[in-house]
Amino acid sequence: MMRFLAAPLLALIVVATADAQAPPAFTERDRAAAITALAGAVTAGTARDEISTPRTVKGFLTPDKSTIYVELLAAAFRQAGVSRHLIVLGGHRVENGVIDYRLPAQTEIFLGVSEFRNGRWQMTSKGAPLTSTGFNGRDPVAALRKIGSDRHALELQSNLWNQGNSLSLVDLYDLRGTQPAELLRVVTDADDCGFSDSCFAFAGALRIDPKPGALAYEATLELSGTYRNDTGGFAGIPGNAPFVLRLVNGTYTPLLTTPARRALWSALQSPWER
Repeated sequence: MMRFLAAPLLALIVVATADAQAPPAFTERDRAAAITALAGAVTAGTARDEISTPRTVKGFLTPDKSTIYVELLAAAFRQAGVSRHLIVLGGHRVENGVIDYRLPAQTEIFLGVSEFRNGRWQMTSKGAPLTSTGFNGRDPVAALRKIGSDRHALELQSNLWNQGNSLSLVDLYDLRGTQPAELLRVVTDADDCGFSDSCFAFAGALRIDPKPGALAYEATLELSGTYRNDTGGFAGIPGNAPFVLRLVNGTYTPLLTTPARRALWSALQSPWER
């Protein structure tokens, strides 16, 4: 099994989307209730992060102090005419006050969406846990994305390493319904140049382009560089040919019109497995 080393702990991000009507205040009491709904009976506390530069991490500890939950994202938005508030937590195992940073230590992601109804905030959707990602106890970057005229998603960006090799992933989760659903998992960057001069390396960016009035926006994945093909050799990624992904039946699906494009997509989404 491939083993990865993850990037340094990424900063907490707070995002808000503009709307004609500002959401009601999400108070500290509302925040505490949401965190309890996701993580249980936790209290404010700290743990040490000692993977690189030692530092103290603030979060919420379980009663036995074996797990700390760090707030990765808080975001206000409106959807279906209702004010909503998203909160995302990253859960980490703690031993003797130190966050687990061994290779297999992943961040467990917890997500909750609260709606303002009947004069109060109520949690109506949650993933507790939603997923696990990363290695060495590193957190992903979390962001709120608008993916349609009245539709939003959670984006998680994870950077992974294996002995100097790198891999970057983007995951999108739909925020509709009572439980978030995965819309997309895509590789945006990868290389295997850690200990070899003969290697591949590609880089790119996933973009979601708003279109006025569209119920679902298309996404594009623009990539450049080289990749490992199905014969084990290296080839260049054709220029000026970004992948277009369309939201169909609950997932972002690439529009692949030829066998060559299908083979290229497959190679780029499992770049080290050839």
